[in-house]
Amino acid sequence: MNIANKTILVTGANRGIGRALLEEALRRGARKVYAGTRGVLQHSDKRVTPLTLDVTSASQIQEAVKEVDMLDVLINNAGVAIYDDLGNLEVLEQTFAVNFFGLLRVTNAFLPLLKRSKGAILNNLSMAGIAPLPIIPSYSISKAAALNLTQSLRALLASQGVTVHAAVLGPVDTDMNRGFEIPKAAPETAAAGIFDGLEKGEEEIFPDPASHSIAEGWRNGVSKALEREFKLGPRREPPSECHKKGPFMQSLKHQSVLIVGGSRGLGLGVVEALAAHDANVTVIARDAARLTDLKARLGVSVIAGDATDPSLAESAIREVRPSVLVLNAGATPVMSPLHKQTWESFSRNWETDVKATFHWIQAALKVPLPRGSRVLISSSGAAIAGSPLSGSYAGAKRMIWLMANYANGAASDLDLGIRFQALLVGQIVGSTELGHAAAEAYARKKGVTTEAFLAGFGKPLDPRDYGDHIAALLTNPKYESAPAFAIRGETGIEVLAA
Repeated sequence: MNIANKTILVTGANRGIGRALLEEALRRGARKVYAGTRGVLQHSDKRVTPLTLDVTSASQIQEAVKEVDMLDVLINNAGVAIYDDLGNLEVLEQTFAVNFFGLLRVTNAFLPLLKRSKGAILNNLSMAGIAPLPIIPSYSISKAAALNLTQSLRALLASQGVTVHAAVLGPVDTDMNRGFEIPKAAPETAAAGIFDGLEKGEEEIFPDPASHSIAEGWRNGVSKALEREFKLGPRREPPSECHKKGPFMQSLKHQSVLIVGGSRGLGLGVVEALAAHDANVTVIARDAARLTDLKARLGVSVIAGDATDPSLAESAIREVRPSVLVLNAGATPVMSPLHKQTWESFSRNWETDVKATFHWIQAALKVPLPRGSRVLISSSGAAIAGSPLSGSYAGAKRMIWLMANYANGAASDLDLGIRFQALLVGQIVGSTELGHAAAEAYARKKGVTTEAFLAGFGKPLDPRDYGDHIAALLTNPKYESAPAFAIRGETGIEVLAA
């Protein structure tokens, strides 16, 4: 998520981290920032709209909702910390009223707007929610409960396109920490780190030096592993088998699907088919204009970017958390015989198709994808039969097929429960840009018309037909475990060996 041109609401925005978040959002180009405060707030930037918002007041929350017409990011920052020893129950109740119930009430109130925008919720939490500070136990308990609430919301809202993030803060130089003689991060540093993590799609954000020191341990720890496991729901198989494979996907409805290279050709056919099955589809492509059209026409989410960028792969997987990842990005090869190719033209598909596949497979394994996820990787029938007029295209597609097998081995070794499957189109699809160029080149070589050459494949395969086959692959249990498939217009789906 890029903060530029987004509409953001920050609770507790009058001072400390809340005020720093307000200023950082403006610095990053936010279109509008709603500043929720209990008192009066004045700001010189016209993009700032003050809201009277006590998070413990149901009436003020409802009035605030009426003032906001659209919302991309809700930042639950309002909080309270009181020194206590758990001897006074009223302190615990007061703390929970703000840090837990206030957070939940505000979230529920603004959730319809966030669902509409496919937006994000960011809850400002604390390292004290992971390990309690004995001098503020009520605060620590409330933040532990808010962390669990954040994880629960994340699982519940994933299918509705809303991402949920936690900023796990260490000591920050605010009024709340004034009495502590310890190293503290500046509020501006913490705010910048929070937005950096949000833009990268990190589920838990460790934005300051103290919290950053525990980031790796948290992400690889038992709590995070259990969160990934539990959000898949009850097992339908004996534990040992489900642990290996994850639950079978019986329907695409509300499944989170990420399609890389989905703005045209076969990728577009997959987007159209899976959107028709009510999947929550996110499309990545370089062409912003095509993406804008897709979003308007199909209601899908879009991310503009280069599929060969490894940082995009990791951030998109963290942000979208797909249960289905379709890797379809690739370059149109230069159609010419070997002796007329340059090395640059010959290697084009290695530098694009193979490179993109490599980075996305790595991200799927490292982030990783949720247990039970499926990764469908576009190879080609040229990986079997060759393609003498398209440079390294056939070799690149053979390598991609092999990479799917390698990825399955790695997923098994890491016990991730992720399945990688290669897709080989068994004929030239003349209605795509790549297919049309290839058909014209081979027709010239054979001395026939393009139409006559394509007729030799039998029944045509158009992109939407291909997309419907992909939907069948994902929802028919007989295709769950096969390592590769050939897809043709004449014969449909054929299971291939590794």
